[in-house]
Amino acid sequence: MFFISLIIIIVVILTSQREWGETSFIENTIVYYIGSFSFLDVVLDTSYFNQELTPLFGMGIFGFVVNLLIAPFTFLLGIPYNGSDFLITQVTATPRYISPTQSYNAMTTMLYPFLRDMGYLGILFGTAFLSWFVSFSEKMLSKTKEIRFLCLYVYLAFFLFDSVMSYQLLLPSSGITLVLLFLFINSKGHPDKI
Repeated sequence: MFFISLIIIIVVILTSQREWGETSFIENTIVYYIGSFSFLDVVLDTSYFNQELTPLFGMGIFGFVVNLLIAPFTFLLGIPYNGSDFLITQVTATPRYISPTQSYNAMTTMLYPFLRDMGYLGILFGTAFLSWFVSFSEKMLSKTKEIRFLCLYVYLAFFLFDSVMSYQLLLPSSGITLVLLFLFINSKGHPDKI
């Protein structure tokens, strides 16, 4: 335990001494985690968001499934990709100032895809779905004690931690990861219980 504590202290000291431009690593981390809420506010204040964007009707909340299904068809048929991750990135990729000196882009918290889906109801449905998904994985882990459900639970815990910056379940790569998780970690007939 002493050795682990010593390593953590050394990492914290070395990290705090690092500088990224005019800000330290710690200051940069704070900006990324808190700045996402300011960036969301700036994006929502634009008239473009309020007038010209069409609702995604669940494609944001369930992007890890919907975009995964859309992607092969766009490749095979040669049509432009219009998945919800692409449509959201079209808006969030543009850098905007969140303070007089700080420019920011891309990270609009998990709330932006939910708002794009169904407005304020999207926040209700999106957070309810994410809560259910994490709860389901925790219950399955408790019930089965299988490694694949432990992996799913840890993966979703990362999503929750990262949700103050973005909604990772928007991306087709999340869907691929979930599929591969259950394809390659099979508990039937194997001693991979925890």
